[in-house]
Amino acid sequence: MNRNSMWLAALRASVTIGAVMSALALPCGARAQETLGLSEADVMTLIYSDNIPGFRQVQRMKGQDGPQIMLDMPSDKWGPCSWIAAQWESGDGLTTLEISLSVCASRRAAYATAERYVLGSPTRVREDGADSRVGDRSWSHTYQGGAMVSALIGRTLVFLNAVPIRRRTGADSPWVATPLDASIEDIVRTLARGIEWNIRQRPEMLVRSDGTERRPVVASGTVSPGDPALTYRGTTWARLSDLSAAGAAVEWNPGSNRARVSYRGRTLELRACHSDAHSAGRRIRLGATVLLGTDTPIVPLRKVAEALGMKVKATKKTIEIG
Repeated sequence: MNRNSMWLAALRASVTIGAVMSALALPCGARAQETLGLSEADVMTLIYSDNIPGFRQVQRMKGQDGPQIMLDMPSDKWGPCSWIAAQWESGDGLTTLEISLSVCASRRAAYATAERYVLGSPTRVREDGADSRVGDRSWSHTYQGGAMVSALIGRTLVFLNAVPIRRRTGADSPWVATPLDASIEDIVRTLARGIEWNIRQRPEMLVRSDGTERRPVVASGTVSPGDPALTYRGTTWARLSDLSAAGAAVEWNPGSNRARVSYRGRTLELRACHSDAHSAGRRIRLGATVLLGTDTPIVPLRKVAEALGMKVKATKKTIEIG
């Protein structure tokens, strides 16, 4: 077995129930009644379902139906941990995407899990710099036809791995999965940031204040329903559908990865996994990559709203658009 194969085997092992149980197994005498208070529905909302453009969720993973979920796995050292793992295949049949997420009792427990399964893997993962980092700390690795990103976000450890199913002959360029139309590395990192958005919507998972601002989007005195806008690392993120509260017509087609927003004669077209938009033949740089939410793209709010001619006013309590 070559080094790449050994590494892939180790990464795949990291998302099996047996591997997680061996890391967090309950020794004799440990207390089993501790709980994180999370349900299966809670952990399922943190990752994607069958809504990733160009991928289909595998309905049977490692002999079990649907995602694998384990709640409140006990440990005498680190406290309980809840865990979910799921798998997708690209529509072109070239890539398997594996995502696992562990919610731990503390940030220290999450980092201990990262030390064992990420930093202790056979390959040389690199820690990402500030420009590419996901969450508090993240590590990544790319290889022929695949990429992985692991991120520590509060007391949550997220792991994404895109594994080639078969080699594409005669192709030197980075593999892409349409309709996301991006390299596998960019796809994995963008999906990781979308999961980070989900986690940051739940302050209790961040353990301590991390500077994230949570403010509802308001238009004409009406608060947009759903998740509030989040401001972190210098960008304010909001659901694209929030613009409809200001009177914009919002269309989102996840199958083609195309979104169209119209407001007072202006139309903006954008795609998840890309950092630019188009309007009347002009390319507009958004300054950040559009993320993928559960039912709508997550966008840099100010850039998108102002490109449509809206005014944006941010106060300590709200973000007003219109």
